[in-house]
Amino acid sequence: MNVTANIKQLWHGREISNEMLEALRDSFYASAGNIVSAAKGKVPKATGRLAGTIRRARGKDKKEPDAYVFAGNRRDGIYWHGFVEYGTAKMPAQPYLRPAADGARSEIISGAKRAARKVINKPRRGA
Repeated sequence: MNVTANIKQLWHGREISNEMLEALRDSFYASAGNIVSAAKGKVPKATGRLAGTIRRARGKDKKEPDAYVFAGNRRDGIYWHGFVEYGTAKMPAQPYLRPAADGARSEIISGAKRAARKVINKPRRGA
């Protein structure tokens, strides 16, 4: 007995790529928010208004899953964020951003994996 089957598979590569990019952008932006919260808790209180300038931003390039965390605001005269983080010749370093980012490393990775799995396992038409 000879049995043949005609199975038509659809390739959703571009759709999956676009959805993956958006999911990773959202995941990294959420992780950046967690880093901001942790950094605000770690910044030395003696630095005054520095904690209020710690913020997150999405990358400008829509084709990259970027998210950034910033500190300081030169327009408002708050330029000492690097001095606090890395220290000076007269002041020891009091890191707040690096420990916050290091503490969020596993959460960033697991969030990206979760976002990727969600996109990959999403039911697609014709599949």
